[in-house]
Amino acid sequence: LYDKVIFVCRDNICQSPAAVTILNSIKKDEWLEVSSRGLVVLFSEPYSMKIHLSLYTSDAADEARSV
Repeated sequence: LYDKVIFVCRDNICQSPAAVTILNSIKKDEWLEVSSRGLVVLFSEPYSMKIHLSLYTSDAADEARSV
């Protein structure tokens, strides 16, 4: 059994942070550590606002939180 999940994408500004947000919203185990990393990160960039808005304003996000 694992206690850590790491999502990886190229720049760490869209897919893997979105996956972290979704998993954190539906996980039931508080001991599970969820994080994201990028493969090609030359300098820190902000989280993509497009994915942030789609995660927090969509019906899918509400459904995921209610599971």
